[in-house]
Amino acid sequence: MLIRRVRSLHIEAAGLIRSFKVLNNLSTSSEHQPHHRGGGSLNVNYEVIHNLRLVANSFYSDGGGRYTLRAGPDVIVKPNGTLSGIHSGSGIGGFEYQATPSYMFYGYYGGAYFQRNFGFLAATPTSSCDGVSGFNLRGALVSPGSANTSNRAIQEGTFGVIPTLWSESELRTACKSSPNIRTSVRSTWSGPLHVRPESPRTAHTHIWCTFGLRYILP
Repeated sequence: MLIRRVRSLHIEAAGLIRSFKVLNNLSTSSEHQPHHRGGGSLNVNYEVIHNLRLVANSFYSDGGGRYTLRAGPDVIVKPNGTLSGIHSGSGIGGFEYQATPSYMFYGYYGGAYFQRNFGFLAATPTSSCDGVSGFNLRGALVSPGSANTSNRAIQEGTFGVIPTLWSESELRTACKSSPNIRTSVRSTWSGPLHVRPESPRTAHTHIWCTFGLRYILP
């Protein structure tokens, strides 16, 4: 008897619709102005060989920054009182390998990106900003001279192992640990380097998680 094992493949797609509203009192008649934006996601999980799975998740939106690690804004209010969405995207790719019934190894690499969005506000006295004379910049993720709290990109790599401390096949329960190593890189659109040279535009963080406990309910 010849038995052919079919590898598992999971593909999913999702859409996002968002609605914002602002009270614009700068227009002729003050009114609540709606602003609609959206995004989409495509995710894949594929078992290339026995017990080795590749995973890939993606997300892109106009106005969905809060869904990318909550690290970016959704919209800005321009100087004329109208709303404008911020383009943002994120993705993650990696592998999961069940080496033995008691040990699974995994590694992921992901990142998020937030596009600049700003408006020009007439300045008095006359100044120059971003090559345009007579204006200042107002908005989020602006450059130059904005605070270094405006994220441009965030990246993180993770590698770890999940040992099964205890399991019960009949009850379908298990207790697992999850030590891992993570490295994160954060980049900003701008930083006041001309004011505080010690303020970097890029920061790195290294994290070692020695123990984490996970209990799977039946």
